[in-house]
Amino acid sequence: MENDFASRLRQILGDAEAMEKISAIAAGLQEKEPYSVPAPVSPPVQAPPQIRDDRAAFLAALKPLLREEKRHKIDALQNALAVASLLGGYKKHKTE
Repeated sequence: MENDFASRLRQILGDAEAMEKISAIAAGLQEKEPYSVPAPVSPPVQAPPQIRDDRAAFLAALKPLLREEKRHKIDALQNALAVASLLGGYKKHKTE
C-alpha cells in the first residue's frame, strides 16, 4: 500500500496539469474575502486549535534564504506536502 501511495504521489507530481489544478485550488482557499464579516450575535464557540505542519513552516522560512533559481524546489516540496496531507486525510477518512 505504501508503494502504491508513493507511485500515485509521483504520478501526480509529474503531471503538470494536475499540479496546476492543485495550485489553483490551493490559491482559491488562501484568497481573502473582500467583505467584512458581521459581528456574531451569540458568543463564539471556541474552534479547535489549527494543526500546523512543522515541515511546511520550515520550508516557508527557508525559501527567502535561497537563491532565486532554487526557490522553485521549495514550491514543489510545499505542493508535495499539501498533496500528501490531502491523501493522508483521505486515507484516514477511508479507514474510519
